[in-house]
Amino acid sequence: MGLDFHDNLLARLHDMRLERLKQHKPVVDLSMINPDLTPPRFLLDKLIESSLRPYNHRYAVSRGVRKLRVAFAHKYRRAFGIDLDPEHQVCATFGTKDAVLQTLAACTDPGDSVLCVEPTYPAYMSSIRYARLSASFVQAGPSLEELVTEIASKVARLQPKVILINFPSNPTGRCVDESFYEELASALDGFSGVLLNDLAYGEMRFDRELGPSALSAKGLRVVETYTMSKAYSVPGWRVGALLGDAEVVSRVARIKSHIDYGLHLPVQLAAAAGLECTESLVETAVEAYQRRIVVLVEGLSQAGWELSAPQAGVCVWAKLPDRVDGTAFDYCRRMLDRHGVVALPGDLFGKDFARFVRFAAVVSQESMYEVLEGITND
Repeated sequence: MGLDFHDNLLARLHDMRLERLKQHKPVVDLSMINPDLTPPRFLLDKLIESSLRPYNHRYAVSRGVRKLRVAFAHKYRRAFGIDLDPEHQVCATFGTKDAVLQTLAACTDPGDSVLCVEPTYPAYMSSIRYARLSASFVQAGPSLEELVTEIASKVARLQPKVILINFPSNPTGRCVDESFYEELASALDGFSGVLLNDLAYGEMRFDRELGPSALSAKGLRVVETYTMSKAYSVPGWRVGALLGDAEVVSRVARIKSHIDYGLHLPVQLAAAAGLECTESLVETAVEAYQRRIVVLVEGLSQAGWELSAPQAGVCVWAKLPDRVDGTAFDYCRRMLDRHGVVALPGDLFGKDFARFVRFAAVVSQESMYEVLEGITND
């Protein structure tokens, strides 16, 4: 599936959504993981404080000011037990999309192969295609041991330049433990490419554990993307980072020095304060999403959907009941037309997922119950 396919599906849903809004009909948008929760007051206070200083409104630094890079390093040491050199192993980015795209640009040449795990977050495919790369896939089946074996087998055959993974997973909410990375490093002994993990939901596990970070995989060239968007409820700040292998991070920093001047300085300083804060600024968000997801999981299960309860994150990945005809896109179109609810069809996550739907838990519990009423009665 190319960009045209993805863009066409999304454009059609977007047009239907806009048409409803023009007609002053209500819309509940569960298609995008766009956090609706209020940012922690601590972060807002720090942003205001930093914004009131006139000299903070000049150009910043493309790879992030030192205070922010040090804060990322301290965060990784406290949360994930990983020691990082803020000078050489941390580069601030405009969220994880920027980090993934720039990493692919830094580590590949057009035509090179990237190995992904399915279901694959659509933004990864966009980055792969914009970088003029080819994608191959392994499916994340029920066994993580089998996933390690499949990855190693594909790597031996295809010799990809980058292995792109995402744990905790979007859309499935699946987690791994540190032994997964130990086994993966052992299975990939001799792999000369780069392992890239998107850790967007590393602090959003419902068992209140943290991570683990893929940077714990010894013997591999590993980089990881981190973002404050979801856990800290500041998606519009676009505060992310690429961390890990010094050579890869340095390449990305050089690329960014040619194309941007970095994040708005008050945002960098406020983000640094938040990352350094020893009090938990993410617990409230994790609890809220967990409550919403419990409502979604219970309601969808009772309505005959096939799913596994997510272990982390902000969404539910569910398979359509057998009684529902058509593809996930057909269903999402009907749901928007009849109930004003927008969800993301699984067609976008891979050709084998045309019967799946991703629901983002980005509205209140009360709204979730209303959504489920429409789904149940459909």
